[in-house]
Amino acid sequence: MDLGLFAKITSFLKGKTKLISLHVLGDPLILSPESLKAYLDIAKTYELKVDLVTSGFFLDESYFKILSSPPLHQVSFSLESYFANTHKPSNYFENIKHFCAYKLECKSEVFINLRLFSDSLHLDSIKEDFLSFFKKNGFEKEVRATKHGLRLAPKVILKTHDKFNWSTNTAKSKPLRSSTCLGAIKQLGFLSNGTIVPCCMCTSGEISFGSTLTNLENFLDSKDFLDFTSAMKQGVFIEDFCKTCTFKGIA
Repeated sequence: MDLGLFAKITSFLKGKTKLISLHVLGDPLILSPESLKAYLDIAKTYELKVDLVTSGFFLDESYFKILSSPPLHQVSFSLESYFANTHKPSNYFENIKHFCAYKLECKSEVFINLRLFSDSLHLDSIKEDFLSFFKKNGFEKEVRATKHGLRLAPKVILKTHDKFNWSTNTAKSKPLRSSTCLGAIKQLGFLSNGTIVPCCMCTSGEISFGSTLTNLENFLDSKDFLDFTSAMKQGVFIEDFCKTCTFKGIA
């Protein structure tokens, strides 16, 4: 998404939300630190806090200060992505641990969320690795289980969640009533081409409420949007994409 479109969307969102997430499949850290800061500065201008989701593949020390400073609210690392890729950086976990140490040393208020699937074959080994690191760095008394996950240090959590599939094309059809979902109720997505979608799972605009290029100011009052949100609040999934979505009930 170019900076102009990003600025248009964040301007529209000011006063409607306090938090945005740089997400929807893409990894924000493919941007240079300078380019990433340009987007974050725009969010800060419109008084929006930022959650950033990354694979961690491109993390190095040049990002540490930016990711530990406002407007960042939370940085989430999808640790499972390491095992899903054939090309694995040899210093992957060390870079993430060093970033955690940097954030703690400078007493940053940013949350760090380390995410894994609950049925991951690597869960125990990764948990032990991070536990050992934080204990050696003086946080042994901070470690405890919480409702959000395993607290490793102040505002550093190792969190597990059920496995889901990004693509719903091969999923088996489910009943119209299933788990709850907050798509278009508590969240919206804006794709890089300007398409407005109900959630981050609609990575290709499978469900669209129009485009930021043409109807950004009006889509919240459109029939499509109102029909969709009305059904969602009743736990009814009127779109085929939602009926087969495996993310329902996870977040």
